[in-house]
Amino acid sequence: MTSISTERLDLLLLTEEFLEATAAGRKTGLGEVVIPEDWWEERAIAELRAADMRKDESYRPWSIRAMVERKTGVMVGFCGFHTPPDPPYLEERNGGVELAYTVFAPFRQRGFATEAARGMMDWARQEHGVRQFVVSIGVANLASMLVAGKLGFVRVGQHVDPVDGLELVYLCRMSFAY
Repeated sequence: MTSISTERLDLLLLTEEFLEATAAGRKTGLGEVVIPEDWWEERAIAELRAADMRKDESYRPWSIRAMVERKTGVMVGFCGFHTPPDPPYLEERNGGVELAYTVFAPFRQRGFATEAARGMMDWARQEHGVRQFVVSIGVANLASMLVAGKLGFVRVGQHVDPVDGLELVYLCRMSFAY
């Protein structure tokens, strides 16, 4: 499946080719989607996710997706999973998967992150039986902490990310989620 639909969003799976073009600094189209300049600044994440796809074919459906507001056709952000379910680094969260979401500044405080995260979690649960989700949030990112809280995530720890620094780790088990 290349698209997940929510009430207002289409979560479009980005191709390896699109991600590689972004990583190389080449602006390319995404069908009829209006791509804001904010996306073209995401070269590092595009490069990382394209490499993940090349390394592991099973990662493709879990990879990064454009959050496209259906009404306007504008990419308002992106979301996805870091890996397929049950990566070794999640240890005791067997069967779990780590979710991430970013909404570009002009589109924040409209509920897009919550809606996209909920759509991704529903897809993973319904299509793949995933019941545990993890998010890692920078200590200064209050907006993401609020999104996590709305979705039923609870803080279970912290770690230091080599790129992003100290992050708080939150877990959601579908038995008590939203």
